[in-house]
Amino acid sequence: MGATGVFYADHEEGDLQFSRIGAEFVDERTGSTWNVLGEAVAGPLAGERLEPVPHVDTFWFAWSAYQPNTAILPS
Repeated sequence: MGATGVFYADHEEGDLQFSRIGAEFVDERTGSTWNVLGEAVAGPLAGERLEPVPHVDTFWFAWSAYQPNTAILPS
């Protein structure tokens, strides 16, 4: 199964926007490469970390079993 990471994209360089290039995430502002843990692993921001956003990573069937009143909103 996959993994998710949710992070605030604000940085002293400005708000970062990411593109997926192959198996990597690259921010368009600096060209730094980031992993799913929110760590810059290459480029000018190497060694920096994004602030994580508390979230839940679960399957819908598991969530809905315990939270049956959850609303699904159209996109």
